[in-house]
Amino acid sequence: MFPRRLMEGGAVFNECWLGPELTGSYYSSFSQCFQYGGGGGGILNNVRQLYLDDPTVPWFTLWANDRCCGDDCPSTHGEGQGMQDRYIYYDLGAFAVAMAITRADAKFGRGGAATIHDFWTSAERGFWRRTDIPYGPIDHVNGWPSDVPEGSGWRGALAAFLGDATTADFYASVEATIVSDGVVATTAELLAAISGTLSDAAVAAAAQTQTDFTTCEWSTAARTACNEGLGCGVAATAPPT
Repeated sequence: MFPRRLMEGGAVFNECWLGPELTGSYYSSFSQCFQYGGGGGGILNNVRQLYLDDPTVPWFTLWANDRCCGDDCPSTHGEGQGMQDRYIYYDLGAFAVAMAITRADAKFGRGGAATIHDFWTSAERGFWRRTDIPYGPIDHVNGWPSDVPEGSGWRGALAAFLGDATTADFYASVEATIVSDGVVATTAELLAAISGTLSDAAVAAAAQTQTDFTTCEWSTAARTACNEGLGCGVAATAPPT
């Protein structure tokens, strides 16, 4: 039970984060990739195009958590038309990851490079490695990622990373960044919303930072399915029920 925009969008974000560090990369920086790359002709351009199609639709809030599985679609929306799926789950997803890192840095002030690293790797301050906390009373067969209650699963991990009370706070901030008074932000304005934290220098520094996987915070040994949610180094006496 995990939002597809965090899966696909996370992969596209990493393309722009790590890609410029590779020899022969087509893009020389994170910002250049976000404007022109990402596999679909420009992440920010595609986010704009999605909202320009209908600025009254809260695309991120309404669509980004759940994606149709074959003919089975969530009650909140149907199948994407044309390039909508691409724009929502890959491009808007990547922008949302960038917004999450920016929002967390604004709250906790750890700096862009450290917050990027935390998002992906920290079991105590990050997002991805805290998503193993209990997911609550959901239907793992027929349910949707949006069914996960606030404070549980991916919602609890995201809110904790951001320092927000609920994930709704974050969703509102993303929508407000993209559309204000019915007007869709320009590519330059979208880039400016994330570049304070995600400057090219900060992103490049994060790519060069090595993780010490021997410390408790980074070790996966203490965080297993048998002690999920208990925290680093806490031994479990029995699997959760």
